[in-house]
Amino acid sequence: MPRISFSRKPETNRWVNQQKTPATAPGSSPFGIGKNLLANDICVQRLDKALRMRTLGAALQFQTRVRLTEARLRRASYKLLGFLSLGIGAVGAVLPVLPTTIFLILAAACFARSSPELEKRLLDHPTFGPPVLAWREHGAIPPKAKAFAVGGMFVGFTLFYAMTKPNGLALFLAILFFGGSALYVLTRPSYPRT
Repeated sequence: MPRISFSRKPETNRWVNQQKTPATAPGSSPFGIGKNLLANDICVQRLDKALRMRTLGAALQFQTRVRLTEARLRRASYKLLGFLSLGIGAVGAVLPVLPTTIFLILAAACFARSSPELEKRLLDHPTFGPPVLAWREHGAIPPKAKAFAVGGMFVGFTLFYAMTKPNGLALFLAILFFGGSALYVLTRPSYPRT
């Protein structure tokens, strides 16, 4: 059996196998091939472990970057939807066909998930903030907002009927949708409960 001893080479600061292998040992040759098999195997194992750790670290960094990118994309999407809802609500404040309050509630909900500063600005607005706060805290819809919402639904249903001339099933589904929405709006409290 060959003897194995290790020593430290000062110039490379690595452990080197100083194995004394007879020329007839399996895996060796008279030209010295196979002398440092054990040292090479240890180095390969260490290198493999280092590469795996580096790959694991890179994978974790990539996963973290992907999570950050997903979070940024989600926040940007909510912010875009919030601005779109706010724009439709602003148009609804001028046109009687569009409801305002529901779009402002949607905008506040989107801003809550994307930008707390924008949510605070909307809630602190002297005109648009109180209906949103009343909805959030008490589920209340002011009577004026109810009237505009139900009137807008009536106009929307009338335009739908006049333009499409729906058959029985489509007409039934439209009446069910608009009627259910109007019933929901009308059954909400008009003022905050004290």
